[in-house]
Amino acid sequence: MPLTISLRVPADAVSGIRDRLQQSITSAREQLVQSATEAALDDIINRVPVDTGETQHDWQTEQARIAAAPPTSPSLHLSQQSATNQAPQAVYLEYGTVHMPPRPTAGPALTRLRSILASLFRLLH
Repeated sequence: MPLTISLRVPADAVSGIRDRLQQSITSAREQLVQSATEAALDDIINRVPVDTGETQHDWQTEQARIAAAPPTSPSLHLSQQSATNQAPQAVYLEYGTVHMPPRPTAGPALTRLRSILASLFRLLH
């Protein structure tokens, strides 16, 4: 005698499951963006050459702001966060001038972060 098992899932239940799953995905994505931004800022802060300390202090101020503010999710498939250094010399340190060679901090930190994230997503495949 065969044994038959039937499972019925009402459409509204599927919708609820989908909503909860999307909330979990959004939350995980926001946590990843938050952690990645904090890691990049740690790396940048450790690379900043210190003369007056203004550039490093501005990055530390941004790091504190970001730690207190979760990433924004302007759409269903995007979470974002940004940090800006207001010290006037930050751009000159990063790219140099005609009188000073570049001493990049953000570029190398973001390159390192990109490599870490690429490795992470390769593991997920």
